[in-house]
Amino acid sequence: MADTATAPASARGPISYAPFTFQQPVRYSRPARIAIEGPSGYGRTPWALKLGQRLGGRMAVIDAERGKAAEFAKTIPFTHLVLSDDFSPNRLVDALASAAAIRADVVVIDGHSSFWSGAGGLLDLVGQDTKPGPDGKDAAWRKNRPLDRKALEALLAYPGHVILTLRTTNETLIENDEAGRLIPVRHSVKAQQRDGLEYEVDLYATLIDAGVLRIAKSSIPAQPIGEVLEDPDRIAKDISAWAQAGEPLDWAEFVRAVEPDTALDDLIELRERMHAARASHMMLPGPKEVQRLEKILEDRIKAPLAHVHAALQVWDNREGLLHRLSVAEGEGVGRARVKPSETEGPQVLRDWIIARGRTLAGTPPTPKSPTPPDNSTGEQLPELPPFEPVGLPVDPDQWTDEHRALASVRNMAHQTWNVPEELRTTLGVAEKQGVSPAEVLDADTQLTQRLGDLLDARIRLLEAGPDTSDE
Repeated sequence: MADTATAPASARGPISYAPFTFQQPVRYSRPARIAIEGPSGYGRTPWALKLGQRLGGRMAVIDAERGKAAEFAKTIPFTHLVLSDDFSPNRLVDALASAAAIRADVVVIDGHSSFWSGAGGLLDLVGQDTKPGPDGKDAAWRKNRPLDRKALEALLAYPGHVILTLRTTNETLIENDEAGRLIPVRHSVKAQQRDGLEYEVDLYATLIDAGVLRIAKSSIPAQPIGEVLEDPDRIAKDISAWAQAGEPLDWAEFVRAVEPDTALDDLIELRERMHAARASHMMLPGPKEVQRLEKILEDRIKAPLAHVHAALQVWDNREGLLHRLSVAEGEGVGRARVKPSETEGPQVLRDWIIARGRTLAGTPPTPKSPTPPDNSTGEQLPELPPFEPVGLPVDPDQWTDEHRALASVRNMAHQTWNVPEELRTTLGVAEKQGVSPAEVLDADTQLTQRLGDLLDARIRLLEAGPDTSDE
């Protein structure tokens, strides 16, 4: 069989390259997207809340129905967000991002139609931007359709189950009841929502009577089209089984992307997992605003690395390093943990630059170092001599990774010996590297102590204020 590079192509000769790469498919477990439509009074809200409760986990309700969901709060636990007056698609994106930030496993958007036809919804925005002329309405749609797509992407990428309730345009028909009497019966004709929403969700259902649900579209084999349900128990079990099938993926872990203490290596790992999970469109509240997860990760990875490279370019210039530190602090990335070289463990960017600046200034800890607070006797705290790790080989070539990590923390501690805030950061680095339990020899007392205990004691000593216990 001919390979891709030489396979003949009818009328155009051999194919010289392969622009795409095919791979074996992997089915990842993922949460479900469910839409429930129906006339007023048929029970959209209780059906959605009961289904969300049975799916399990923490449930959040984005309420665009004037707080109606609160009526069921005594029997169904959930966290509640009421939106009113302005139902622009951007507010829906912000609300979903806020739900992701609290790691809600299930989100019910009660009254999702409001973001389409409500005050400030998409139809309102199009109407406001429509100008006189033959192309006026088309231009307004071109301007606002990206907002609709953005909201849809946020909905589809949310890292948990999403249940929508939709209002419908209804038609009343005269029909015979069971006793043969003529009565008016309301029927759903069309959901108040964008065309084609049923293609975007995994299960689409219509309330055909009070509390009676009929499935109109389903990607879940155990729930075929036409199934009529009056209770959410069985459908919830089928949805959960379908959602959990495949390779497991902890979607809630992506929220770590916006947590300020997440290490740089973890952010890089999250980016790789994000692409595997097709989660690049997921929206989260970032350091500045609600952004796509891909953008948040890109910015948070790029900024500290850029400052590391910039610092290395001015490595022998103390003023240049201090300027670089100032810029990093201004961008809020000074506390990012970075790995400056292949031989060093992760360090806090700020401490790494400060340590180098002190080395260049030739100001190791001496009695001229910043004066610590007075102790309870009113005397100046003495300068404690440095400490040495126990059993550290004299020849660095004989050091193991554990030795190098301990020596790195020792050096950081020497340079921050009289500043409690920086010493606390050093202790945090030691604990994250797993070296805080290592035994070291305190040169002042000649006692062997745990590194973590020694640094902790030093921090408490530096932060001790006047003794007011007798007052």
